[in-house]
Amino acid sequence: MNKTYKDLPEWVFELDEISANVYKVIGMHNSGYEISAIGISLEDIIEQCKSDAKEIELSIEGTQPSSCKKLNRE
Repeated sequence: MNKTYKDLPEWVFELDEISANVYKVIGMHNSGYEISAIGISLEDIIEQCKSDAKEIELSIEGTQPSSCKKLNRE
């Protein structure tokens, strides 16, 4: 299932249950950045991914050094 959040309008988050009570969240920025997390608490890994996405947003804006990897999706 894909989900978006108002505070991260340039991101789409893909939420999957990959095994019984084990979840994977992948966050994809419209410019190609990607983050992911796996865990047993869907709420916790969503919050982790949203936090990571916000850090990337700051990096994109130039307000902190970039330690993020941009993926080419060609």
